[in-house]
Amino acid sequence: MNRAVLSLALWLVMLPSLRQGTIHLANPYIIQTLSIDAPFYDALGISIAGSEYAAQLYAWKPDEGFLAVGRSTPFQTNGYFESIGVTIWFVGSFTPALEQVRAWHLPGGATFEEAVAAGTWTGVSETLVVPEPGFGGGFPPSLPALLIGLRYPGVPLIVDQPQSQITQPGQQVTLSVLASSGVGLKYQWYQMPSDTPNNPDGLIYGATNAVYVTGALQTNTRFWVTLSNSAGAVISAPAQVTVVSNPPRLRLSMVSGQPNLAVDGVPGTPYRIEHIPDLNGSDWSPLVEVTLQSSPLTLIDATTSNSFPRFYRVALAEEYALVGSGRRSDAAPQQRGMLAKTTVVNSGPTLLLLIMLLLLIPAAEQEQEQEQELGVSSLMAAQR
Repeated sequence: MNRAVLSLALWLVMLPSLRQGTIHLANPYIIQTLSIDAPFYDALGISIAGSEYAAQLYAWKPDEGFLAVGRSTPFQTNGYFESIGVTIWFVGSFTPALEQVRAWHLPGGATFEEAVAAGTWTGVSETLVVPEPGFGGGFPPSLPALLIGLRYPGVPLIVDQPQSQITQPGQQVTLSVLASSGVGLKYQWYQMPSDTPNNPDGLIYGATNAVYVTGALQTNTRFWVTLSNSAGAVISAPAQVTVVSNPPRLRLSMVSGQPNLAVDGVPGTPYRIEHIPDLNGSDWSPLVEVTLQSSPLTLIDATTSNSFPRFYRVALAEEYALVGSGRRSDAAPQQRGMLAKTTVVNSGPTLLLLIMLLLLIPAAEQEQEQEQELGVSSLMAAQR
């Protein structure tokens, strides 16, 4: 009788949380026929232990990927941890859930992602499907579901993929990948087209680190990397390195009081024009994305107000050119400005703009200048 009352009381206490999926986050668990034994350890086989290490449950959410749920829990001894009743707020009790446990060394950061970025120890389990979080997996069935089938280590987890870049002919590019494994991790980079005639699969000999510096590139090239450990291997997303002979340029003139923008670039290449009201800021807003059918492409920015300055740049990945329309105000026309003499500095794949001079156009000269280009009067390429 007392057992029945106790079970009923537990059911009533747990019922609100069981409307959402709940998981018993533990890697040692043995009761009757149910058992979990998945201790975490490092690349040397040493068990993770102590409160300086933490484990956290991650659950899959459609369109967003794996999200951290609940609080992290400290490790105990021998690679084990336990936290009862982690609620997955976006998964129902009767909905199958894809789960993963991630662990890290707390001095590296308060979260798993911070620890990966800091380069401290991190580890991941294999992903597993919990059929009914909150029901049917616990013991008794009303308790949070168990991580039956949990295994460690899992295959490497890529946290930051290699990034596509833009460069100029003859330049090198630095590619990198950021990943977690927990145990020994191996890298192998590939490229297409291959730089070795006898190597059709694109394997790059000697490129076996998280960071790879290419040779001097002359053509568009696609790179990727495989990461492997004792549990298996994963392949990164490809990084496309586009070789552009001439960086895009943006010219600006005033037509009927509105900015007229002309983009010079490579036909067939997508560009993005962005704007910002203050060059001291960093929050650039997109204006339009265009693919040049011919060059130059001209368009008018009809979204701007005459009361505020607006500066523009054209972007292709990490490549920028910049001009400014200055202040356009009917109340204070003498404050119209422009950017003149801009130096383009080539820093590897990234083109940055250093503003050398800001000229203010007197009101008397305003009409003469309206149909002229107000932005870049000279562009000088220099190597940093």
